Order: sequence, then structure tokens, then C-alpha cells
Amino acid sequence: MNDDNDLRALYLASQKDVHAPEQLKERTLELLDGNDATLASAALEPAASVRKQRFMGLGRKPFYGIAACLALAALGFGAAQAMMHTNEGAADVGALETANLDFAVKAYAAGTQSPLAAGDNGMIVFGHTSDLSQNSPEWDDNGTYTGCLFKVEAEGVKTVQAHISKGMLYRYDTQNVSYASNSELLYEASTWKPLKRGLGEHLGAYDEVAVGIANDGLSKDDPNKTYQVQTSKRLGQTAELNYDEGDENTYFGLWTDEVGDSDASDDSMRDQFGTIANAFEGAELTVTVTFEDGRTSTQTIDLHAGNFLADWGDGNKEDLGALAIQPTLLEDGAEVPDSALVLRTVYGEVASSTGEAFPYANEPINEYANTTDEPMKLPNDGTGDFLENGVQVEIGKDGEVLSTYASAATDESSETMLDSKSEQTPSLTVNGISTELVDCLPEGTPFEKTEIARMAPLDYWNRIIEQRCGFTIDSDWKASDGASIIHVNYSLTNGSDERKLFRVPSMQSLGRIDGSATFYSAGNSAAPLMFVGAKNDGSTCGWYDNDVATLEPGESMKVDCYYEVNNSLLSRNDLAIAFGANDIPNIAVRISLA
Repeated sequence: MNDDNDLRALYLASQKDVHAPEQLKERTLELLDGNDATLASAALEPAASVRKQRFMGLGRKPFYGIAACLALAALGFGAAQAMMHTNEGAADVGALETANLDFAVKAYAAGTQSPLAAGDNGMIVFGHTSDLSQNSPEWDDNGTYTGCLFKVEAEGVKTVQAHISKGMLYRYDTQNVSYASNSELLYEASTWKPLKRGLGEHLGAYDEVAVGIANDGLSKDDPNKTYQVQTSKRLGQTAELNYDEGDENTYFGLWTDEVGDSDASDDSMRDQFGTIANAFEGAELTVTVTFEDGRTSTQTIDLHAGNFLADWGDGNKEDLGALAIQPTLLEDGAEVPDSALVLRTVYGEVASSTGEAFPYANEPINEYANTTDEPMKLPNDGTGDFLENGVQVEIGKDGEVLSTYASAATDESSETMLDSKSEQTPSLTVNGISTELVDCLPEGTPFEKTEIARMAPLDYWNRIIEQRCGFTIDSDWKASDGASIIHVNYSLTNGSDERKLFRVPSMQSLGRIDGSATFYSAGNSAAPLMFVGAKNDGSTCGWYDNDVATLEPGESMKVDCYYEVNNSLLSRNDLAIAFGANDIPNIAVRISLA
């Protein structure tokens, strides 16, 4: 879901996605199961009748992780057409005999951390993630964390140092948690996105975050169900892991912001994935291990991009975790079965091994360990102070009793209310409308009862609102310079003989009215802060986990609304408040703030 294209869409989408703290588990599971199509897309393309090599295609196929479990098999979803790329120079590279080396460099699958099979003479065949498209602001700003993971295997390791001649290295860590053990961490991880990068108590220091579901036999409803939080942190061209300080379970990954050669006739995403692998063609990876007894051992590994067969093994073809690379490099134009899968990825061959110390010790080590990538920026969609599309309304006058619509829903469950349309005949009356400027939200307002909680934490809300509207709000609920807070108060009464429902935040809109009685909702000039509906019996509702109001026949409710607005709106003479369930108004009243 892309809910960040404009502030209004972001806000409306956030209303749909955020539930109460006690519903946290269900919400996170929904996120895990309903993955963004960009990441959670992997399927076989239809079989071709005749060709030499068949490639991993794009499409949708269900499986058990999030974000393609960062490509559960970590492998081949970056396939490109082998016929389009050559392995020139790769087949002739002489590889060192690896049987008697002091340590082994082994590739692992991102997401599952499953070891990937080595090829002849210890050839290291890497997998990679699915999210390798260059057509995104993320690529332009921060490059890509490829999912080409590796780790050193040896006894008595103290430190591992590495240097790569192209691109950079990052560290990839995992942490198994459950709701019972750490619900706050799991919530932060499941709601992480590039827009939130750098924020959060637990994960603010990482560049990429994802969540996977462990196959531990427990149901998703079990609070002890295990989830895996997966984090990536770019280190630099030269990096170091300290096994004696807890890094023994950490993986290195390959990072790049470059692309290799591609076929100009193929502009598909598959070709883009292949160009990522091609970016490492000819790179040199140097790895040095310092052992606990003081010995050092250094390997130089030549990296290339190549094409490999993959198969499902004995697994279910619906489960990408069952897909495995056959670590045998295919020659150009090699004959393969028509039904075969061909994947393009990075592979490495050990070119030399010595007992020398790390040759790049004088280079900056872990240069970016304490520097987080820039957060993703919202694209400029051209939204102005008000939305371009308006709706025809009836213009009411101050003091009049106005009629508007409730929801057509009869069930107050969140899903029913979100899918509901407005009723056919107006049943609610609006009266007692008043507006004023206030210095801040009411004293003692709890965070969880504000609209800001829909895009928690406050720093994230301010990051988004500042980009869209140019203002922020302080932790004491005061508007930033150049902005003000509008308080709107009115009463709603159910004038029908039936019980009526509506979502309080969607019952009214701030905007403007033109000369033809067309109402235009506020765009980047305003942000909703809080809605509270209060009945005579003292019950209240309106916030993110309790925003559905019910009115019995003849029952009334006082509604208080707070908006932060750009000060440029205050002098306008066409401002208005419009009313109608589901953000579809039928009546509006002009307001004056001068």
C-alpha cells in the first residue's frame, strides 16, 4: 500500500490501518500477511514453447513472510534474462583450491538465513532480495541493500574484517521476539517504512527493517508465536565485525548504488534486477580473520555476475523458501530444459589466501556505522492548499438547523464502517456550530486520543506534516511558527427512529466554498489533530481505536474538532466546515477566523 502520495490519502489510509494497542497483534499480522505488491511478488512466468533458458518472472504468489521475507530464498528474485547478459571473463578466472583454507566464506539467504550451497571448488553463490528496482527515490538517495549475505565459518574467530572494491558492505542482524517477550519492538518493526528511518526507540539506528514469521508450529494468535526482526545497517567500503563482542551471528551484505550493464531492449524490472548483480562484476572482496590465538588469515575473492539454475527441491511451489539455487555457473547460451528456472546473481571465487594481516587496516573502518541513511521523502504530487476536486453542497447559515447523513452501516465493527456508504436519507441534524482559534489542544490531552497517534510517534507525524504542510506541532500541543490551531464545536442529534452510526473523524471536513456552492477539502494547508464526541451520559469517542459513534433515536452528541492550519488561511473569506458521513458532505457552513 502506498499511503504517502498526499497528506489526505496518508491520513485517510492511516485511519484504516491503525487500531488499538490491544489489537496490536492483529494489526501486525495484517501487515505481515498483506505485503506490498512490490516486495511480496514472486511467481513463475508462463512457460515458453521454445527457448534455451527460462527466467524467474514477476507476479503474485502467496507465501509466509513479509516483504517477500526479504526474499525468503534470497535468491533469484533478481533474475534477469541470461540471454541478455554475458559471463565474459568469468569462466576463465582461475579459482584457488579451497579445501585447506583457514576459514570459509559462506553465502546465506536473506530472510531465512539458510546456507546456500557452494559451487565447484568452493564457489560462493549469493542470493538477493526482491526489492532491487532502481525506479524509486530510495534508490536515488540510499542505493540498495541487495540481500547478498555472507558469513565467515571457522573455529576460534575473534574479528572479521572485510573490504570491497565496488559498492559497500552492510551488517545484517536478526532478533527473534514474540508479543509476550517484546510487543513494543515488534510493533515498531512491523510499522517500519523508509519514511520512518531514523525514528523509533528500538530501531532508529538502522537503515532497513523487516519482519519474518517463524515456522514454530504456533498459531498467529499465540502471544508466544515467534517473529524475526531483521535489520540492516550500512558500514562502508571497509568493515569489521567483532565476534568476541557479540557479532558472531551477524552477516555481511553487499550494498550498491551503481548499476551494471543491461540490455537496452529490455526495460523490464527483471532486467533492472540483473543490472544490480552486474554492478559487482569484477569487484574484489577481501576478508581477513583474526583468530583468538593471534593468527591472521586473508582471502581475496573475485566477484562476478552469472546465471544459475534453480529448483523447488521437495518443497511446495507456493513456498519460496523451498526454492534453491543450483550452484553451477551456466555458460552463455547453455541448453537447459524448457521448464527450468534461470536466475542471475553474484558469485565469488577465492583467488588467493595468505597469512597476512588485513591490507586495508588504514582505511576508514565502519565509516557509516553511526550514520543513518536519509529517510525517504514524500513525492510532490502537486496538491495545493485545497484539493482540486470538489463536491456540490447546500450552504447553511449560522443558527440554522441542518440535516446531514449518517453511515449506512448497522454494525460498528471497524471493517464494516470502513466499507460503508452513507445512508440515502439524512437522519442527523447539525446545530450550534462555533469556531475559534486556540493556543493548543486542551491541557492534559493524551497522545493516544489524538490523530497524531495514527502516525506515531510524534516525530514521524511532524516529519510527514512538515513536508506536506510546512508546519509541526510541539509535544505540549502548540502549533509551530506560521501555523495556528482551529477549534470547531457543534452538536449532532439523531432525528430518526432508528439507531445511527458514523465515524467521528469522517463526519466533518475543513475546506472552502466557491461561488457555485462547491466545497473543496483542505489539502496541504491543514492537518487534523483531534476529534472528540461526547454524549450526555459522559461517554466519549473519536480517536483511533474508538472512533465510531452511535446515536439512538433522539440522542445527541457534542463534537469537538481541532485542526492545525497554515496562517495564510486565517484571512480567507471562503473558509467553511462541511458535514456528512464518510467524508462525503452534503451541507457546509461558512466560518470566519479574522
